[in-house]
Amino acid sequence: MTPFEKVYSLYREDCEEVAVAGAVVTVDSSGKVASSCGEDPRIPARSLLKPFQFLSLHLPADRWQVNPSHNRYAPCAGSISANAEQVAGLQAWYRKGKAKTLAEGVKLPPALPLDRAHKEQVKNRGERTIYHTCFSKHVAILEACEAHGWDSESYLSKDHPFFHSLVATLSDLLSENFDEVEWLTDGCLLPTPVLRMSQLADLYRQLANSEPGSNRHWIYRLMVENPRWIGGEGRTDTRLMESNPGLVAKEGADGLLAIGIPSCEGYPKGLGIVVKMSGGYHMKSAGMAAVPVMKALGLESIFVPPPGHSVRYHYEAFQKRPRFWDISPKVNAHTPVWPGDKSFARESSLDVNGGDHLTLSAIHTTLHVGAHTDAPNHFQSGQAGIDAVDLFRYWGSCQVISVRPERGVILPKDVSTPIRASRILFKTSSFQAQGEFNQSFTSLSPELIQWLGGHGVCLVGTDSPSIDAFQSKELPAHKMTLEYSMAILEGVDLEEVPDGCYRLQALPLPLTDADASPVRAVLYP
Repeated sequence: MTPFEKVYSLYREDCEEVAVAGAVVTVDSSGKVASSCGEDPRIPARSLLKPFQFLSLHLPADRWQVNPSHNRYAPCAGSISANAEQVAGLQAWYRKGKAKTLAEGVKLPPALPLDRAHKEQVKNRGERTIYHTCFSKHVAILEACEAHGWDSESYLSKDHPFFHSLVATLSDLLSENFDEVEWLTDGCLLPTPVLRMSQLADLYRQLANSEPGSNRHWIYRLMVENPRWIGGEGRTDTRLMESNPGLVAKEGADGLLAIGIPSCEGYPKGLGIVVKMSGGYHMKSAGMAAVPVMKALGLESIFVPPPGHSVRYHYEAFQKRPRFWDISPKVNAHTPVWPGDKSFARESSLDVNGGDHLTLSAIHTTLHVGAHTDAPNHFQSGQAGIDAVDLFRYWGSCQVISVRPERGVILPKDVSTPIRASRILFKTSSFQAQGEFNQSFTSLSPELIQWLGGHGVCLVGTDSPSIDAFQSKELPAHKMTLEYSMAILEGVDLEEVPDGCYRLQALPLPLTDADASPVRAVLYP
């Protein structure tokens, strides 16, 4: 499964118009994930690594530990927009002498400014290395080569002493061995390591909570006291730092955003946050994705949905939730089945104890046992068996909705929650998964199926043994699903599942021409 999930959606009234996917990982001082949306994927560190690349240069302190508020080393830890003011500053710093020689030695692909206004002004002059977001970092690496006697021609090689120093820095900060780390080539031609998002988040937590007087703390000061040299006017990292004094932030290529939060209530050693947007470089989206965590900490998130939209998040910050909900009730001899149908029984055919232990068994049961899905041929002649159904309908976005209808059958008017997913499970609490078969369970009306079909629903499910009433002979709700190619999931256990949106996985077995199949149904947050 993808490590990315829907982080938030933009709604126009009650219509989901934009869905934004990615991952958000927050790490506390133990290095453990304190909050997350999505998995903790391994990703190229890219320009999130710049502060730590600079740390690994070990430049003489008297060169850069001066006034942090006016320091030519600040953009070495950033990815500037190369607006006219920034470029003028770079040209002033690197226009003559040894500084000019270093600047001329960078091995960067030429680029145009990120800043749109300046890009328009200079595009007819052609691309230049000084406009590249990594220009200052490369100059600093060449300066370190001069200071330490490293070869300056091979500084792009991962066998260069600079990268050995970087590995040592990462190993020290993260207490892990990075000698075998995977390297890829960054857009600036430097090798970049592949790290877990939680590792990157912990690096920024440590940066924001570094010991005063340490080199790390000087780099932290360089960043927070020069936010417009880390990104530029209007950039997400710059805006976050300007709105939250003391917070350190850094944009990265292809949808990365890192935030380091100093000591705060409940987290005396701070927090680190890393966002990765699956759609690439959309930094306003990355900033929006971090809003639940920022708000939970009382920080200024600065991002609001576009005009005409409201935002709904698919995760809650710092909420301790299980990794998934197993909504399949246990199947045993006490599992109630439809009266007259075959109850579950397991028969041992071989049971050898001792050193060569081996157990074999067979089961005898109705296929409509526990959590199960009905095939179309169960209720309509000539329709497909369970081996021929479309598996897509059993895997994807899903919404759990609690309903308590007055007359035991759910009508469209009984559903007050807006439909926000293409698979709907109704939580009725009208049937027990063990014990006697309760014939008065809540059912679904054909009008409800028709209404759901109009909303694009491709699967309907319930915690009762059937979507039709016990007394029904015509099975109108079942038959209405054929009109919309809608799958049916029955007998799931939703008692511990809060209402809301999830991802469902409930695949049937490919039983040839069978009328149903038991499933192991799971909901992911």
